[in-house]
Amino acid sequence: MPKRGRRRKKTRTHVVPPAEGLSETGAPIPKTLVVKRGRVGHAVESLVTDLRTVLRPNTAMKLKERKRGTLKDYVSVAGPLGITHMLMLSKTDSSVNLRIGRVPRGPTLTFKVESYVLGTDVRASQKRPSDFAQALQTSPLVVLNNFNGEGRGNHLKLIATTFQNIFPTINVQTVRLTECQRVVLLNYNEQEDSVEFRHYFIRPTASGVSRSVKRVAAQSRIPNLSHLDNIAEYVLGNDVYGPGGGAGSGTDSEGEDDSNKVTLSQDLRTRGSKRGAQSAIRLAEIGPRMTLKLAKVESGLAEGDVLFHAFVKKTTEESKKLKRKHKEMTEGKTERRRQQEENVEVKKQKLAEKKRKKLERRKLRREALEAAEELDGGGGGGEEEEGEKEEGAAAGDDRYESSDEEE
Repeated sequence: MPKRGRRRKKTRTHVVPPAEGLSETGAPIPKTLVVKRGRVGHAVESLVTDLRTVLRPNTAMKLKERKRGTLKDYVSVAGPLGITHMLMLSKTDSSVNLRIGRVPRGPTLTFKVESYVLGTDVRASQKRPSDFAQALQTSPLVVLNNFNGEGRGNHLKLIATTFQNIFPTINVQTVRLTECQRVVLLNYNEQEDSVEFRHYFIRPTASGVSRSVKRVAAQSRIPNLSHLDNIAEYVLGNDVYGPGGGAGSGTDSEGEDDSNKVTLSQDLRTRGSKRGAQSAIRLAEIGPRMTLKLAKVESGLAEGDVLFHAFVKKTTEESKKLKRKHKEMTEGKTERRRQQEENVEVKKQKLAEKKRKKLERRKLRREALEAAEELDGGGGGGEEEEGEKEEGAAAGDDRYESSDEEE
């Protein structure tokens, strides 16, 4: 509560968070499934894990595929879980293939993975790998380069649109810089007709200061300066390493180009990156690296008409023939399904009729048994009397015979 006599001052503003399942722009957040199909080997399994890391946090990281799992099984659970895209990795004797499909009706893009490098190998080649665990809590940015080439057909626009829709959209006016920690770079190579896939960690650093000052800013405690006469010796590099030498000498050579310097509009978590200060943007590669070549585009989810094929070219007549064949197959499949449903219904009716007749027979038998029990209960006394009379007559005859013998 404010002190008496003073007006209460509002110290925080009310920010309405976006609705659950929606991005800052109001569009639904895309969710993905990354699965492997068939036997792929240890390397491709690691690539599946790397792709799930790229798509975090809007993907299933701990998904375990069943050996007998089919595409229909994934599609059946995609609706309740809000899955919008599926990435399927498979391996043949000649290549590794990546299929990206829109759930549930397509289209599906099939890429041939010409080459790839796993994230572990990328980080192992670096002298000082970056700690990017905190950056995985937010979605990466998407940068598309050289995808506006003319004369390449509509499939190039489809590639760009597909990769854009896999990741959430951002609102440039309201986005927070603390959430922009990763970037996915897609570059189209016109000479090779391929797409280069890269994944980077964004690391802003203070610009225009020496390494010693950065080290002081990065430390949580004040360094030991007891052996120095002036703070300038530490800043200028005249410390225990000698004048002009040592780890604290000079300025940082990396990131000093004017092209990658920006003026921050918001505060960042890194030390020295405050609002209004100049910062140099560095990119540390996380991996994986991939070189993709589009092989086929299908209208449905892993099925349907082939809209584009990089290796097989068909004439108009052949395309029409294939469409007619596909239509006949679809109609035949629909007719067979209808007949199966009718047969199942007929079997259900026969089974119900058989059950009804069985219950009727059981009821008739029960009624007959009850009627027989009633008849047995009503005539039981007369039979007992007749039996007693016969026994008495037999006993009397015996008495008469014994008396005659005595006389």
